[in-house]
Amino acid sequence: MFQNEIKFIYDFVINRIKNLGEVFTIEKLLEADIHPAIKKYIEAEIDFLIYDDRKKLLQNSIFDYTGNKIAKYFELISQEIKKSKRVNVEDIQKLVLQAVSFNANYVVRPKWSLTKLIFGNNKSISNEELSMMLKYIYYYDYLKNIIEAYLEKRKLLTISVTEFELILNKIDRELFQYDKQKLIDNSLISIADFFSIGALNRSSVTVECVENFLKEKNLIDELIKLKRVFSEDIRKPIPVDDIKKVIYSTAPIVTQEEEKSEAELSTNEELKEEEIQTSPQETEAEKSEPSSESISQEVVSDEIPEEESEEKVSEEVEQILDNIEKELESDEETDEIKPLTEKEEQELLSFYDKELKKVDEVAEETNEIDSSLKELEQEMQKALDNEIEISDEIEIEEVIEFENEGEKENIHLDITQRTDVEKPVEENEASSEDISDNKEKKTNRQKDIFSYLSKKEIDKIIDSVFNSDSEDFASTIERISECSSYEEATEILKTVFTTYKVGELSKEAVLLTNAVARYFSQD
Repeated sequence: MFQNEIKFIYDFVINRIKNLGEVFTIEKLLEADIHPAIKKYIEAEIDFLIYDDRKKLLQNSIFDYTGNKIAKYFELISQEIKKSKRVNVEDIQKLVLQAVSFNANYVVRPKWSLTKLIFGNNKSISNEELSMMLKYIYYYDYLKNIIEAYLEKRKLLTISVTEFELILNKIDRELFQYDKQKLIDNSLISIADFFSIGALNRSSVTVECVENFLKEKNLIDELIKLKRVFSEDIRKPIPVDDIKKVIYSTAPIVTQEEEKSEAELSTNEELKEEEIQTSPQETEAEKSEPSSESISQEVVSDEIPEEESEEKVSEEVEQILDNIEKELESDEETDEIKPLTEKEEQELLSFYDKELKKVDEVAEETNEIDSSLKELEQEMQKALDNEIEISDEIEIEEVIEFENEGEKENIHLDITQRTDVEKPVEENEASSEDISDNKEKKTNRQKDIFSYLSKKEIDKIIDSVFNSDSEDFASTIERISECSSYEEATEILKTVFTTYKVGELSKEAVLLTNAVARYFSQD
């Protein structure tokens, strides 16, 4: 979506950056004549990389680097890095493209874009990381302010993607009930501001952008009005004022085709029929007049002195937070859905079909995750209660050799062969005592980590956790197998999750962690 616009803005920004010379510092880049939304994204990305390095230091160091005073010094380090770090245009090209692409989608679909930016493929993130990601956004400051106030009020340590999406929906519901027109005006200005980078006309937007915004905000009435009037060329720029007139109009909207058909009918009709039609038209015009007067009265009544509005800002935010918190804590939804007419249902059918498909996919994925977690818990409990003696054992060194040769398929073949060969050993009491004595003497455990994972699960872990790096996966399993305790193994897992930026609560990370835990439960 918006590929042409993104490419145009990207080329324009890169040409501005080239004026800085072949090599320049990050500080000079942030002072360049480029759009503040792009500079905001670049600066936030640099801050997040420094934050990520600091997190590694906190995890691996023997000293404690937490605390507000130490955090201030890290901020000074961040500022110094921006002054001294030198980059060229090639180094910054990818980051500029990310900044342009994010903002182009964010001004049109803020909820979807913000969720993708913050969570990616993760199911949950920490409160601190969420605060860092909120620094990326330039438009719609009210989202950032309300989310930060919500986190501070609830004292959350982590937040899931489901809860975050629910919060965004509640914010939209509360704010659009409070002052819908003001929020729409602000959004139209933001869309026009970003998409006009490098253009002469800074007060026009395409119908496509406005349609996507209204769809995400579920503003059905405004969307229908827009599509009825501007249904031909949705990529043509339209003045913002014309867009406002259409979506805020209270009179029934007549399209160009309907006007032509009415004109043709009027020429063919007789004078008597025309006279009959004039009377209802006059009455309709008279009825429409008070509606315009009422609109003007509403606009006047909505005008509040600046001093009073500033005094009520904190109260309004607090009220919104209270409403969001009450709805999150309640178990039942009390939303009332107004029935649509047959004509409106036909016009909105295509929009709702896509949304329903997305909801079904999310529900199926959630059920699959819940069932897999329950199965893992049951298997782990069985492994802790009953130790199963296995006659044939494949040494983990054989698996590592195959991994180092880059033959990932052979690893899975060995694992499947091993699972086929495994059978419970039925022996007499004397032989079982001998096996238990030999087990105490052996330094290696009877079952390796691979025995707790299926072939399909190993494939998912390699792809999702290790970014398809099978050699790193094999070496990590080898290091974990050599650990003397589960606590030592968890440190290796934490390093892996941090390196590949994978959440510890993601499905594949939970699979790997449970397999390691069951492996060490043999001790």
